[in-house]
Amino acid sequence: MTTDIKTEIGHRVRQERERHKLMREEVCGQKLT
Repeated sequence: MTTDIKTEIGHRVRQERERHKLMREEVCGQKLT
C-alpha cells in the first residue's frame, strides 16, 4: 500500500513538472516573439 501511495505521488509530481515545463516554454516563446 505504501508503494502505491509513493507511485501515486510520483505521478502527480511528474505531471506537475510537465505542466510547469510547458508553461515555462510557452512564456519563453512569447517573450522571444
